[in-house]
Amino acid sequence: MTPKQAAIALNKFRLELPYLVGTEIVNFILDNWDKQGFQGTSFEKWEPRKDPSRQGRAILVGKQSGRLRRSQKFKTIPGGKVEAGSDLDYAGIHNKGGQLKVKVTAKSRRFFWAMWYQTKNDMWKAMALTKKRYMTITIPKRQFIGPSPVLDKMIETMIDKRLKRIL
Repeated sequence: MTPKQAAIALNKFRLELPYLVGTEIVNFILDNWDKQGFQGTSFEKWEPRKDPSRQGRAILVGKQSGRLRRSQKFKTIPGGKVEAGSDLDYAGIHNKGGQLKVKVTAKSRRFFWAMWYQTKNDMWKAMALTKKRYMTITIPKRQFIGPSPVLDKMIETMIDKRLKRIL
């Protein structure tokens, strides 16, 4: 490869690098979904579901929609930076865990009763009969995105391979 061809190839690589890194990040997030845990400094398996009626389904997939998983995207930011994640409101609470204060409405009571008739799980019956106007729901931490030395190494390896092809 001539120096001029190498310079052209290097410039092309520089332009496509944010897209390559973004794709690598999204693939890493989806791989965490497949493994049902997060690969940070060590692998942290997600806490299993508590509702026995939904045991056969993948964790973080509600009613078979997979909306949270499908929402994982990346965008490029001027300056060659990449931002990855989800734009859904509830993505953060699932990733970090925490507590939600939820208003108990007539609609939610109907849902609780429907779930009780379907599962016969007394938890749903108790929720339907509660006199409280608000309920506190604890969402366990099920991290799927965040700092990861494994991801850093994958990106570094991908960049090294591409650069070796050019140079």
